[in-house]
Amino acid sequence: MSTWMLLNSLGLAVVSVVLYLVLRQLGYMLRRITPSGARSSPDGPRIGENITPHIPEVAQAAQRQSRLVVFVSRECSICAVVRAGAQELARTWRGETRIFLVYDGHDESDETEFFEVDPGIYEKRSFALRRALGASFVPFAFVTDGRGIVMGKGLVNEIGHLESLLEVARAKVEQPQMLAEDMGVSA
Repeated sequence: MSTWMLLNSLGLAVVSVVLYLVLRQLGYMLRRITPSGARSSPDGPRIGENITPHIPEVAQAAQRQSRLVVFVSRECSICAVVRAGAQELARTWRGETRIFLVYDGHDESDETEFFEVDPGIYEKRSFALRRALGASFVPFAFVTDGRGIVMGKGLVNEIGHLESLLEVARAKVEQPQMLAEDMGVSA
């Protein structure tokens, strides 16, 4: 009878561990899957334009690093998911990208400078910057190369949208001719 109890206890422990792992994976998936419906905006800089006149900080790092500029709001629930995703991407893409989170300011006078909150993540509060770059929806993101040239942009509702923007930047850095073709320039 003690062998039977030992086997039952062992079986229960195995089932508990498997259940824990499945639930952890499910939680990870749910965090990554949020409402989608990415849309682009004709406002603001176009692909191939330089945004460093508005955000000079994006050009102050290694040339091979891409920059992800994400406009978010503290009151937006989807923005909270995107912020968490940006923090995860900063760890995953360490050394390859810098992430700039720009929060809504209440008015023109509600401005701060960028400050580093985690390795590779910088935050700023700015009403004027969002207007200047035409980010009419939040969360909205731009990805640039190391010189501040816009390589992709759009409304981002989940970590997958952020990753796809970074992948676009990676592909264009690895294949510079793609950027010229996108801009209609023959190389």
